[in-house]
Amino acid sequence: MRSWLLFLSLSFILFSCGQKENEKLIPRKKLVPLLIDMHIADALAMNHTINDQFKDLDSSRIYSSVLKKHGYSKEELLNTMDYYSSRPEKITSIYDEVFSELSLKAEEAKATRNKYHASNTDIIWKSEKPRYIITGKKSQYPPPFEFPLDSGGIYVLNASVKITDEDSSLNPRITAYFFSQDNDVPQHRLNFDKTPLPKSRYTREYILVQKCIDSSFTHMRIIIPEYDNEDTAFYKQTEIYNLRVGRLKNEEK
Repeated sequence: MRSWLLFLSLSFILFSCGQKENEKLIPRKKLVPLLIDMHIADALAMNHTINDQFKDLDSSRIYSSVLKKHGYSKEELLNTMDYYSSRPEKITSIYDEVFSELSLKAEEAKATRNKYHASNTDIIWKSEKPRYIITGKKSQYPPPFEFPLDSGGIYVLNASVKITDEDSSLNPRITAYFFSQDNDVPQHRLNFDKTPLPKSRYTREYILVQKCIDSSFTHMRIIIPEYDNEDTAFYKQTEIYNLRVGRLKNEEK
């Protein structure tokens, strides 16, 4: 029911009227992925954590961004909706495909999360403190964490982080990489994906994964949070929990 409400509400959220400025319709093979992204965007707009992080976010803005990504105008989507509104058997078929793809994406996300759960890894390192609370201008973020590697494999970094709006860091993020003590320069590192840390009042769990089987890498380093401020004399309001690194059990190397 909620999905049909999204379908029907597009005309009211995106468009003020049903005027057809042109008659171009979106082909089915391109309409399905567009509607999938619309539903994902709708879920994001309804998520209180996302709304807390992006206070000016609204459905109209998100839907417009989705249309821009797919290369279609509001009028083209409205015309397509109008076309299918009188052909219920066709729109039912389209939505069957949309729901099938959304279910598949949900299952894939769940499977990925389960695969990299702590119970499926051998913990090879964890921070000395289970919790870091950094508050005020005089406080400092933790220095980079680093530790030696004993073998190759698929490494899983877990951390729970909260950076509030009061924190004045610029572009805070998790940075992690493998390096060699004998040649520790950026071009000779194996990086995890740099992961932005949105500011909000909520704690979020992060899982970063990287495969490393090159024996020339002898250590791993974690910077959390890395930031772009030129100095450290700014207000900080950050909490870091359960920082640890595991190696996936029974992985294919």
